[in-house]
Amino acid sequence: MYSYLIYLFILIKLINSQDLFTSSAELQQLVHVEKKIPKIIENYILLENKRLDNLKSIANKYLKEKSELFELEPKSVLNPLIALRVIKKLTKTWKEIKKEIQSDLAENYLKNISNQRETRFPNEADLNGAIQGLLRLQDTYKLKTNDLANGIVEDININKQMDAKDCYEIGLAAYNEEDYYHSILWMEEANERYYLLEKESSEINKSDILNILSISLYKQGNLKRALIINDKLIELDPLYPNATNNSKLYEQELLANGVVEEDFRINIPPLNNYRSLNDSYIDSVDYQVFEELCRGEKEINITQISKLYCYYKMDRPFLRLAPIKVEIIRFEPLAVIFRNVVFDEEIEIMQNVSLPKLNRSSFQDPITGDSYLSKYRISKNAWINIKTHPIIKQIVKRLKLMTNLNMKSAEPLQVANYGIGGYTKPHFDSFKSWKSSNFTLEIGDRIATLLFYLTTPEKGGYTVFTDIKTIAKPSKNDALFWYNLWRSGDGDLRARHAACPVLLGEKWFTTTWMHEKGQEFFRPCGLVPLIQERYVGDLGGPEPKKYPNISPYCKEKLYCE
Repeated sequence: MYSYLIYLFILIKLINSQDLFTSSAELQQLVHVEKKIPKIIENYILLENKRLDNLKSIANKYLKEKSELFELEPKSVLNPLIALRVIKKLTKTWKEIKKEIQSDLAENYLKNISNQRETRFPNEADLNGAIQGLLRLQDTYKLKTNDLANGIVEDININKQMDAKDCYEIGLAAYNEEDYYHSILWMEEANERYYLLEKESSEINKSDILNILSISLYKQGNLKRALIINDKLIELDPLYPNATNNSKLYEQELLANGVVEEDFRINIPPLNNYRSLNDSYIDSVDYQVFEELCRGEKEINITQISKLYCYYKMDRPFLRLAPIKVEIIRFEPLAVIFRNVVFDEEIEIMQNVSLPKLNRSSFQDPITGDSYLSKYRISKNAWINIKTHPIIKQIVKRLKLMTNLNMKSAEPLQVANYGIGGYTKPHFDSFKSWKSSNFTLEIGDRIATLLFYLTTPEKGGYTVFTDIKTIAKPSKNDALFWYNLWRSGDGDLRARHAACPVLLGEKWFTTTWMHEKGQEFFRPCGLVPLIQERYVGDLGGPEPKKYPNISPYCKEKLYCE
């Protein structure tokens, strides 16, 4: 299926390739790589023309067919299905032609080219990560397996269907992760496509589909269904490894469950296919709330939203000339969105200076303070400060006007980019909320968080507060701000939040955390232990004048969504 992509995959073993699936920005670079393959192949053939006739024919076929990726724009890979196709093409084919180019001349030539290139090429880990990201999107946004296999993401159709082999490989990736829920979904889809669309022409062995499907059904407690599928496997291939032993196992367990032999293959109960999170950190109830918020399924509290309003922040002399638009999206605890506070030119600079520095995001253990890679924090980030570029100093100065907090103890700006299905699990930014002592006494805990949105995803990518069930939709040029600590300095457990996976489009954002040191006069303790802000910088004065229609996102003149 993918035998015409040759040269690119030989480079995979020569070029350091890590976690491309975690960054949509790096994925877009692959499209540029794809367009250069024909010329590279022709140059290589000139050096190896005595023994590479086979490779030349494949290259000619590649040029004649004009791979569909030739016409792709880099932004196309922001669709998760297209991204998966790109990564798969750029990881699979090299295995088929690996034996064709093993000479020292080839190795030296490839090394010379690889040393000149900065592009990271995908590997099997990237492909598996892309598949896991697609499965995460499928769950979070309740996407049907058949729709995804037909190239449809909600109302977007890429006009490219998956074949039985594609579906099998997705199901196999899930199976290898002991994710039998998705394994069943995708193996059933592979089975159906094998019969309806391909049959004899399929590149996948029918027996392999039935084997994985049978075992997955068994793992989910569907003994009779597993036995019936295994019967079909034995009928198709009587010598398939372990097939006979599996039948005996299923029959023994049915007998142990009180099922007589005559009933092994009749009175089939409904399919039992449950999702298992396989993670003790996130319980099923919490995760269900997270996914519901990501889909926008939340009950609207009319009493609460009727109190929300927008206002012009003008509590500093400079802001009298250039007031900041503020939209309150939540009281108790206070969460606001600053509108139009970062400009397109600044966004471009932050993206450009951070792109070469992007590394896989890590997660900090709240107890030990150690950082580690986590499957629940799928993104890449880079740290920038006032020394990185002059424009950063202006942004930091603006942050002080926006938040009324001292920025001297704030952390550098962290620029992040999400990849396929990239998201962050529910967590606290403050260490006190984790009941951890892992914060520097010199600067204190994280008193507040500010998050600049550098892009507007087409769908998904919300910032959600799981305990107070509040949603913030990313919108370019705006910033989300909230407090992590009470005025007393105690951790606010209501500030637990998460980042939803991006379904369509691209999500870039910049985050900074303000710490306690230096805030004694900017956010002092209140006379009442649990006193809360009514607006940003609230020190007890009157509330600002309300402007219900200050934001283009406001509705019904009562609140802003």
